[in-house]
Amino acid sequence: MEIAQQAFADLGVTFEIDEGSDRLIIKVVDRTSGELIRQIPSEEMLRIATRLETGSVTPGSLLDEWA
Repeated sequence: MEIAQQAFADLGVTFEIDEGSDRLIIKVVDRTSGELIRQIPSEEMLRIATRLETGSVTPGSLLDEWA
């Protein structure tokens, strides 16, 4: 248990609302460096969700987004 506590001691979690989509964004950051470790949902998924909601999806466009 102490190993897990030490491993996560330098990590922080923030919750934000994305201005463009009004979606909840969860970010895991390194507290010492400020480096972003993980974002949920990712920037790519936010762009895909926006395109799906606006109907601007064309055949193959989602594949281009993933590439």
